Amino acid sequence: MEYIIINNPRSGTYRLKIINWDASSSGVPAGLTAVVIRGDPTPSMSLTTTTSLSKPSIGSLVKITAKVSNPSYIASGVYLEKTSMSSGLTFEGVSTTREDGVTMDFTDDELTLGNIVEGDSRSAAWSFSVNSAGLKTVGFRAWSENGGTETKTVIVSP
Repeated sequence: MEYIIINNPRSGTYRLKIINWDASSSGVPAGLTAVVIRGDPTPSMSLTTTTSLSKPSIGSLVKITAKVSNPSYIASGVYLEKTSMSSGLTFEGVSTTREDGVTMDFTDDELTLGNIVEGDSRSAAWSFSVNSAGLKTVGFRAWSENGGTETKTVIVSP
């Protein structure tokens, strides 16, 4: 396998050729993939959060949605996690809808959203039971292989 990067290539026609010279007698097929990247391959992902109830009552269920958006290129291997939670809240689970429309439910604090292409977004909704009064905070972090890290804190006041 060979990986070649041509930074700031001159304009013109490029030809790519592949010769199956090491594996030709074995019958192993050869392949070639070329990717042209226009723009910065390290997108600045953004993380936004919304809550179903900013002032929930004790005993109620509050949902906090964390949404990761990507302005350019491909944010590769995007992860999203709950990093902190105040006492007085009980984590009930998290759900996300995959690109194929299937909704997945999880009980872990962390999940992968996969790759997010330019101009797209993916989100997950965390559910919490409210057990006591007083200001509560929940922290979230999104990160990817090439899109950096974003953190947000949500405040609810039962």
